Amino acid sequence: MALTTGFGELDSLLARDELVEFYSTDWGLLRLFYHRVIALSSPILVVIVAERGGLDPQLVERFQRTFGVRGT
Repeated sequence: MALTTGFGELDSLLARDELVEFYSTDWGLLRLFYHRVIALSSPILVVIVAERGGLDPQLVERFQRTFGVRGT
C-alpha cells in the first residue's frame, strides 16, 4: 500500500518512491499533516502511543471518519 497524503502532486512523487521531506516552521500544521497521512495510508484499528510517540489516536480517528476510511 502506497503512502497517501490526499494531495495529488505529493502523492505522485511518493508513488515513484521518491525521497520526500516535509518541513515547516508551523509545528501544528505538520502535526495535522502527519495524522492525516496516517489516517489515509494505514489500515488502523489500534494505535499504541508511546511516551514520546506524539500520535493522537482521537485525531487519527477523526481524519478516518472525515475521509471515510477504516482500519481492516
